[in-house]
Amino acid sequence: MNSRSTACFTMLVICVFATAVFAEAQPVIHDTLTPPAPGAIHLNGKVGELIDRCIDHRIATEDVDHIITPFREHNELNWTWRCEFWGKWVTSAADAYRYRQTPALRSLVKQAADKLLATQRDDGYIGTQKELSYKGNWDVWGRKYTLLGLLDCYDRTGDEKDLTAAMRVADHLMKELPAGAHPTIVNVGQWNGMAASSIIEPLVKLYFASGQKKYLDYAASIPVSWETDDGPKLISKAMAGMPVYDMFPGPVANPKGYGDYGKSKSYEMMSCYDGLIELYRATGDRKYIEPVDKVYDSIVEHEMTIIGSGSDWERWNNGRSKQGQPWMKGMETCVTVYWMKLNAQLLALTGEAEYAEAFERSIYNTLLGAQKPDGTWWVHHVQTVGFKEAAPAQCDMHQNCCVANGPRGMMMIPKLAMMRGEDGPVVNLYGPMQATIPSPGGQNLTWKMTGDFPVGDTVTLTLSAKKPEKFTLKLRTPMWGAMRFAINDQPASPVKMGTYMPIERTWKDGDRVTITFDMTPRVVRDEKVPGYVAIMRGPLVFVRDQRQTEGSLDAAVDFKTDDRGRIQNTTLTRSDDGAFWLTLTVPQADGSTLKLCDMISAGDTWSEESTYRIWLPTR
Repeated sequence: MNSRSTACFTMLVICVFATAVFAEAQPVIHDTLTPPAPGAIHLNGKVGELIDRCIDHRIATEDVDHIITPFREHNELNWTWRCEFWGKWVTSAADAYRYRQTPALRSLVKQAADKLLATQRDDGYIGTQKELSYKGNWDVWGRKYTLLGLLDCYDRTGDEKDLTAAMRVADHLMKELPAGAHPTIVNVGQWNGMAASSIIEPLVKLYFASGQKKYLDYAASIPVSWETDDGPKLISKAMAGMPVYDMFPGPVANPKGYGDYGKSKSYEMMSCYDGLIELYRATGDRKYIEPVDKVYDSIVEHEMTIIGSGSDWERWNNGRSKQGQPWMKGMETCVTVYWMKLNAQLLALTGEAEYAEAFERSIYNTLLGAQKPDGTWWVHHVQTVGFKEAAPAQCDMHQNCCVANGPRGMMMIPKLAMMRGEDGPVVNLYGPMQATIPSPGGQNLTWKMTGDFPVGDTVTLTLSAKKPEKFTLKLRTPMWGAMRFAINDQPASPVKMGTYMPIERTWKDGDRVTITFDMTPRVVRDEKVPGYVAIMRGPLVFVRDQRQTEGSLDAAVDFKTDDRGRIQNTTLTRSDDGAFWLTLTVPQADGSTLKLCDMISAGDTWSEESTYRIWLPTR
């Protein structure tokens, strides 16, 4: 073969290889619900306002050079997690661009990716370690977030350099820690191998993006490693029905340091099960989804609190039964975000309403109140009894794991508020918004939801469509209260709570659906929290804040309820500019009244001045 022929053959091989590299793989299991297209939804009201503050004052103001400096220096010798910050932040920036579609946000995402790629070593490694990188205890965990960030950058901008860089990161890892060899990925890093082996999620996503099955094969080898003698056994323990708190040793008798408070690390554990969902999508093998279902039920049964989060000092603690008492460091924001992510994943996969309801509870009662009112910072923990504090800067940086993760939770909300189902649009969340969702027939349907929910009890959904079309609109019917609706002012039949109400008809431009909820405040009791009650109105938990309380937060209460557990004759007042967004004045049986506030407002001075209590002792 002459030199010209050789050159042509070489170019042909390169072209064929490149085509194969970037040929996407398709999932075996397709999601039941998919999010709106980029830029196709906008949220208003309180939720939309706080998302905007998060984007404007936290995500868009990040100093890219500062967050990339550890990757440039490669001098990580201590046990820190600086390697996670770029990936966490850039995934929220990529989602912010998906939401807003502005040139400035696109430029920010592009700049972040380009500057990180400039730090990639010749062997493919991107990280903060100086040498022997996988032995650094958070290093593989950090590479997980680097991969997630690069994949999101590629998805939003289409720059193939980002995908190529992600493949090189994964190739380096697989060479460093070969599947089946020792040490395996579960033998490195923190928390019984859970931190490192949570890299399953981006590996499967890399398989989808690149079409290269080696990434799926490597991801699938990790759960096999879990079940070895020295592995965390996350599948067998889940399938045996073991509560998540009992999967690893609990706190020692006389704890002296952070590591003594138990080993069932909530956030890292959920990250691993999140990866199993991706493996189920890729393979269709139910051995991956069944342990996720078991663990989800365990978390709900034993760990989930009334405000939609769990954990004490970031570890499962059998917390549902302990809600009435002060915790040390309850409800880490990272745990909240990953509980929301787990619900978001299962909602998209199954289309089942319980996951949307859990997601909604976390939004209003943990996530939004964990953000500083101006959007610039986050708390590390949201207590059931106590006060909120600014998350401390970590790793000698102006960053914190929860400050980096909180915005990721915020940017999940627009993707789930209204989604596309096979038969038509699906409404998961209520409140003022506008969304464009393709119909089964292919036309873009624009839905405008008006109303002051969750302050008011009514929303109206109005359709803009170019032509009439028959399809099914599904409305989530919450478990927290009865719901009724009317189509073009014509009342419809009663609906069942805790599911989706399908409305199949020929829809036309200008059609309206008016939805009214029973927002009467209710007393909540939990058999695992005897001697205490809590107050909810719709999806909102209302609490006793020291600023509104004369006397002790621990004073016993006695509410008079009807036969449905509802409290009549309450008063709700709103102040968008005051200390409290919402104040609920509740009568007691002795004729006195009690003022309670929403969880977004509770504790928002970030000082003991606004100490609050959720569960109230009963007389």
